[in-house]
Amino acid sequence: MITTPTVLILGAGASAPRGFPTGGQLLAQARSQELYGLAEMIKPLPAAAAPALYEAIAQTGDRSLDAMLEYRSDLIQAGKTLMARALLYCESRAFPSREDSQTDWYRELWANLDADSLENFRANQITIFTYNYDRSLEHFLISALSPKVS
Repeated sequence: MITTPTVLILGAGASAPRGFPTGGQLLAQARSQELYGLAEMIKPLPAAAAPALYEAIAQTGDRSLDAMLEYRSDLIQAGKTLMARALLYCESRAFPSREDSQTDWYRELWANLDADSLENFRANQITIFTYNYDRSLEHFLISALSPKVS
């Protein structure tokens, strides 16, 4: 059990051990798309939004789509749609784990929570603040806790 008040601040890459792409990987995936494929990925937005996003992705010196979009307000809607589509695809695979005990910090966190009941889970002195764009940690914790509370 975590008895010392602890705050975890999660950012890009925190969910990578669970099979989710990092910001850089999302950018690489976007760069691997042809214009038509990119237009398909941003639906239901009009295909006319794709060429400007396609060009910006090809030319950016930024390390991630997020960073690129910070300075391209004209592309935010298309860029966020593209990222959401990619992340929803990962979620549709039921929040996979790479099962690599060296990098799967979710399992390490769970072991330290020592949550054999909902009451013990709640007693942990931990707050999690996330900049992450996925829900994999929440899914993992709920799934791990579910057999304990039924």
